[in-house]
Amino acid sequence: MIGNSNIQIRRMAVVAWTPLLLLAACTQTDVPGMKDGDAMSVSLQISAVEMQAGSAETRAGSAETRAASTTLTAGSIGVFREAVTFADGTTTRAAQTNVEYTYASPAWTLAAGQTAIDLIPAPAKVYAYYPHKTGNGNITIANDGTSTIPVTSGKYEGVIDADGATTTSDPADICISGTQTASSNNASVNFQLTHALALLKIGLTRATETDATPPECKVTKISLKNSNLSNTANLRISDGTFSGRNATTTAVGWPLTGVSLAKGAATQYIYARIIPNNLTGGIEITLTVEGKEMKVNAPVFNALPGKIYTLQIVVHNTKLSFNSSVEVKEWTDYTNKLEGDLDYES
Repeated sequence: MIGNSNIQIRRMAVVAWTPLLLLAACTQTDVPGMKDGDAMSVSLQISAVEMQAGSAETRAGSAETRAASTTLTAGSIGVFREAVTFADGTTTRAAQTNVEYTYASPAWTLAAGQTAIDLIPAPAKVYAYYPHKTGNGNITIANDGTSTIPVTSGKYEGVIDADGATTTSDPADICISGTQTASSNNASVNFQLTHALALLKIGLTRATETDATPPECKVTKISLKNSNLSNTANLRISDGTFSGRNATTTAVGWPLTGVSLAKGAATQYIYARIIPNNLTGGIEITLTVEGKEMKVNAPVFNALPGKIYTLQIVVHNTKLSFNSSVEVKEWTDYTNKLEGDLDYES
């Protein structure tokens, strides 16, 4: 009897352990598209968002050197993840588009009311843009990386402080990261943003031969004209290409206030963001000075994304002249010190 009891106990132990052994045998490798160590699903983690430049740059006459990148620690970005399929080829996660993440020191976190970007073991393409547009911001949403956002040429609306530093970026100055891959095994990303548009920096200097007792030399309007200068276009967020350019011979112009060129005063600067294109034939620039229109042609140049093009114009009594060639620099970040900046309003 004792021997039979021991046998019975051993049988019960085997039965009791059987479900546990079966559970242990059912590893993650039994889930389609997964291998040992994989997590079924994790949320995207943003390690940093940086504004990039093509190269470091030192300002003339200054020991100050601009860094090639600057960490962004304010505002919101919109993040996209393209549709992704498990390795079994049948199970697909739908794309996630324009998900808002905001910076709250010391990290980037999911904005209230948003659904986190979801990652599985299969690599997925992710990318971002800045600044985030609420309510989809007229973005044309697509699941295959072809989502677009409208962009415009016109006056640069950023805030410039007394020291010439851009303290607030223009909401229409769209910056994009390009695509990279992320997965549940590699869920942390660093978005490196670049400007999708180009920036014109237009310097205005009063000629030395102007009348000894001239008027105030007040500039009240500026307009730019070129057949390849588009008022509007659609920017593909994933790769920075443009479509639907509104190429027109109609000038892109805006009013100016507070722009007076005192005799002997330093050069004053105004800024315009433009949709990149080869400006064949050059730009015709028209200034309204003391109520009269004056025109001058700037040379031909290929306006590229993320570049600053400086055009120097001299204002004479009855005409304008273009001084020197077009200067090209990297548009590094939204806190750049752009020397000689003028804070102006329309």
